[in-house]
Amino acid sequence: PIHVGAQSKALYVGAQYLYKSVDEGRNWQRISPDLTTNNKAKQNQEESGGLSADNTSAENHCTIFTITESPLDANLIWVGTDDGNLQVTTDGGKTWTNVAANYASTGIPPQTWVSSIAPGKFDKQTVYATFDNHMYGDNKTYVAKSTDLGKTWKMLEGGDALEGFAHKILQDTENSDLLFLGTERGLYASLDDGKEWFRMKNNVPWYGLVRDLAIHPKTNDLVIATHGRGIIVVDDITPIRNMTAKTAGTDVVLFPLKPVKMVSAPFGGSGFPTAGGWNGGNPPAIPAIRYYLKNRVMSGDVKVDILDKEGKLLQSIVGSKRKGINLLYWNQRSMAPKTPQGTVKLDFSAFAAPMMMPGTYTVKLTVGDKEFTQPYTLEHDPKGFMTLEDRQKQYEASMQLFGMSEEVAGMADSILAVQKLLDEKLQKEGSKKSRQMAKEYLEKAMALRGRLMVLESKGQFADQERFKEELSSLYAGVVYNEQAPSNTQNQKIELMSNRLNAFKKDWATLQTQYHSKVF
Repeated sequence: PIHVGAQSKALYVGAQYLYKSVDEGRNWQRISPDLTTNNKAKQNQEESGGLSADNTSAENHCTIFTITESPLDANLIWVGTDDGNLQVTTDGGKTWTNVAANYASTGIPPQTWVSSIAPGKFDKQTVYATFDNHMYGDNKTYVAKSTDLGKTWKMLEGGDALEGFAHKILQDTENSDLLFLGTERGLYASLDDGKEWFRMKNNVPWYGLVRDLAIHPKTNDLVIATHGRGIIVVDDITPIRNMTAKTAGTDVVLFPLKPVKMVSAPFGGSGFPTAGGWNGGNPPAIPAIRYYLKNRVMSGDVKVDILDKEGKLLQSIVGSKRKGINLLYWNQRSMAPKTPQGTVKLDFSAFAAPMMMPGTYTVKLTVGDKEFTQPYTLEHDPKGFMTLEDRQKQYEASMQLFGMSEEVAGMADSILAVQKLLDEKLQKEGSKKSRQMAKEYLEKAMALRGRLMVLESKGQFADQERFKEELSSLYAGVVYNEQAPSNTQNQKIELMSNRLNAFKKDWATLQTQYHSKVF
């Protein structure tokens, strides 16, 4: 094994001896005696059987299997071997103590492979270790803890959840009671320092052979190395860190949200995957809104509403009802504008919503008849290519076009409603004069609506445009362009605003001319 010291950043390499380098491997120093049992009966790989001698090192016993330097003290180093020795030094390798007999007193078979060691991240006296005895037909999960540098040990059996022989134990960097355990049968976690374990199974293969674990120091992601299942990343384990016994016993918890920097959407990646290729993809650029349900919601709805500082609804998101920690994402936008009834062309504005400005918003989680809230702060990223002034200009233009789109939808729907009333009226008996006036009103209303939007489709990609389609194209271009509107776009906004005012005037004139006379 090769190990990089958490404190010293030195390199360690193990054989039957432990070697150390402080110059990136240019020079090495042996800092231990033989730390194995040096049992000659386990070193007869030439006589291991079979047609030929082993040449893969699989039969080379009496070697160091795991090395770990304490994150709290560079002189505190732990070494485990494949013949059951568990050695510790507190003086950087000058003297060593074998504590193998001590862990055996807990019921772990003597001479069991020490598969991993995790020195405590909060207390130098604390250490966790896993033991692997499957090569002797024993598939039990052996995990133990010591709080006195290995003098005494306690098995962390944690109920009946654990399956498979243990490969890796890891203590969280912030919550001392949070442990992760990788076994031959999956990934497990404990919220109470190993008293109880549960299987992590949300998008983690149940029976993934978990061989190594690490926590990213900046993003708080749990990185899982498996045998044959690739690298798996559990994004941001902060909610698990906050999952205390009190939280776990609460029916519903909406977790606090850290301030979010508004960054530009990460574009990238091109081409098609190779035949049979697959990857897990990158995590979302926007942090998740997380909530916990003690039990699955069997009745009522689960949703999250995003509100501005005045309490106005910006967006409503349907949430999962499943038991446990659930994630959903707000795209930091409001809702898209309404689409007129009878739209026959694909309206891209129906998928486009204005990006919000930096500020504090409210996340409101509704579960049945109960509500829970947390503040959600959006922060401008001064390192981004979009200045705050540009963001304000883009927001103002987006909202102006949003309002215009809403007005067009309202006007078109209003005209359509009048058309339906006129159709009904013309089907009834009436004077010739009143029928003639209703017919004129209907024809002019239909003509106005026909100038406002496309009414008959000649194909989704046919070159048909009316005012609504032009407006939608302009709106989508401004909303999804992460920069201030160009001078051309600003000129077009002014032009479209004047044209909309003309449409509104025409509709008002038409109503004044006919409506009271016909109805």
